Amino acid sequence: MERDVKALDFAHCTIARPAFLEGAREKPRFMETVARFGLAPFSFFFPTKFAIPFESLAKAMIYESLNLGDQKLRILDNAELHRLAALYDQKYSPKSKGDAAS
Repeated sequence: MERDVKALDFAHCTIARPAFLEGAREKPRFMETVARFGLAPFSFFFPTKFAIPFESLAKAMIYESLNLGDQKLRILDNAELHRLAALYDQKYSPKSKGDAAS
C-alpha cells in the first residue's frame, strides 16, 4: 500500500508507522488487551518503542502537516511520532502559550 501511495507523486507525503495504538475503544479487542498488558513492562523502559496513544499520533500528524520541510516523502516511525507530538505540545498547547506570554 505504501508503494501505491508513493506512486501518486504528491508534492508532500507523510507515512506514519505507529506501533501499538493505546487508548479507549468503543469495543475492546481481546488480543489488544492482552498486548497492552504484555507490553507494559517494556514500555516503562522503552516508552517510545512499542506503543503510542491515539492523541499523540494525532498531535504528531498535525504538527507534521503544519511544519512541512523540503522533503517530498517522510516516513515516521514510532519514536519520531513521539518526538513530533512533544513538539506539538511545546508549540501549540494552551500551557505553553500561557508560559510564552509571561
